[in-house]
Amino acid sequence: MFERFRICLFGLLLAVLAGGCTTTITNLTPNAAHRAPDNRYTIEARWDTNQRAMIWDSLEPYVIIDGKLIPMEKSDVLPNQWRATIEVPQQKSFVTYQFKFNYLKQGFGNKQPDSRLSRTYQLRIVE
Repeated sequence: MFERFRICLFGLLLAVLAGGCTTTITNLTPNAAHRAPDNRYTIEARWDTNQRAMIWDSLEPYVIIDGKLIPMEKSDVLPNQWRATIEVPQQKSFVTYQFKFNYLKQGFGNKQPDSRLSRTYQLRIVE
């Protein structure tokens, strides 16, 4: 009987691990943009997660360029879409960036900080 319980418990554990939490950061910025007269460009991302413990009001999104964190603001289009306006100097033909999302999640009795970092992207500026 104990062996049957262990097998059921193992199966339940596998089901929980297989259906774990997923978080996706989607870059909505095109790979290239025509040079803007004011050298300003909009960088956009979408944040999707099924983490139930995440505290949505604590979400702090940033775009990282040259190690500098630039705060993003909520888009008017979708509640999980964020954007930031960046400046690219006239002499540069591209900019490399990442997204970082800081947030709190509910732990056992207290809130715990967590964050996700996207892969690296590049925006090419074309004449």
